[in-house]
Amino acid sequence: MEKSLKISFAYAVHNPENSEEFLIIERPARDEGPGVWGLPAGTISHEWPVPSEEDYKHAIRESSREKLGIEVEVGHALGEDFTDKRKRYDLHMTVYEAFLLSGTPNVNQDVPKDKTKYVGWKWSLARNKDLIESARAGGLCCKVFLETYGVINFSN
Repeated sequence: MEKSLKISFAYAVHNPENSEEFLIIERPARDEGPGVWGLPAGTISHEWPVPSEEDYKHAIRESSREKLGIEVEVGHALGEDFTDKRKRYDLHMTVYEAFLLSGTPNVNQDVPKDKTKYVGWKWSLARNKDLIESARAGGLCCKVFLETYGVINFSN
């Protein structure tokens, strides 16, 4: 059976009151990573090629409004990675830096049924045990984020 492809993004939103902290979210029980903390994320495409940077930035702005009720300015790409180790699909992940422009994160949004509705959020330092556990369990967005900030190197 041929696996499908997910081309996805995650975004690391800086806390405007403490630039060393980032917004992390808790995934719901029905999700493939139930109760896991990580970065807000979404899927942008199911086929190659990888979308343009402007397409990614548009999708991140839309995701932040839909899932968290916030407006963000999207910065540069922090990094990307690919894995074929998922059971149902191959995953290409690009992680972007983002800055909160307005709003307070709120997981009680009316989220479209095809999107993940988060169950919690908090501000966190990059060196967070929840993010490290998520990355060790296969969370590609956390792996890219933690390697970018020099928290841990998973290639060793």
